[in-house]
Amino acid sequence: MARITLNSFLELHKEIEKLHNTKTSPLIYRGVKDQRYKLTPKVGRFNGYTLRLEKEILHLFKIHGMPFLEREPDDDWEWLAIAQHHGLPTRLLDWTSNPLVAAFFAVEGETEADSVIYAMPAPSILDTKATTNPFGKSSGMDVLQPFHINKRIAAQSGMFTVHWKPAQHIMRNTIDKLVIPKYLRDEFKGRLSTYGIHQGTLFPDLDGQARYIEWLKDR
Repeated sequence: MARITLNSFLELHKEIEKLHNTKTSPLIYRGVKDQRYKLTPKVGRFNGYTLRLEKEILHLFKIHGMPFLEREPDDDWEWLAIAQHHGLPTRLLDWTSNPLVAAFFAVEGETEADSVIYAMPAPSILDTKATTNPFGKSSGMDVLQPFHINKRIAAQSGMFTVHWKPAQHIMRNTIDKLVIPKYLRDEFKGRLSTYGIHQGTLFPDLDGQARYIEWLKDR
């Protein structure tokens, strides 16, 4: 895993351009506020994780979540995508095809640590028609290209990785780690806002507008 420390917002553009010129596969990105966090799905971080526990969590979400949905999801993959989007522990990790969106999520939350953007050549897109069971494989990782089931996923160019062994974190030599030092976090937020990457655009609802206005006037 290559580690690159960014010294400015301009360097982010230069490093992304280098990656696109040297990688043969399309890249996906994940922004994390603390570089010490591992690339492990939330459900895999549970103490005493088991497949049975994971299935029970999704089953309970279906029971409790259905009254709040406009329509019933078509399959378990759509259920998983919705659950992940709303914070339920699943075997999915959030990624994006837009590096600036990843940069936003890297610097948005408060932390005393350096932040990081992960850049990874995308594994094959999962054919959910051929692989209908989200718990059906025993190893490996795939990319789930979700339908734009809500405005946020569309606005964030959202994608997911599917981790068939959720308790194992990703360790791949092909992943690049772009570190944003903590002293640059505020500068990145401001620059991203000028590019139209902020709470108001990535969360296209009233909550997003309120958070964006709060940040804009409290800088």
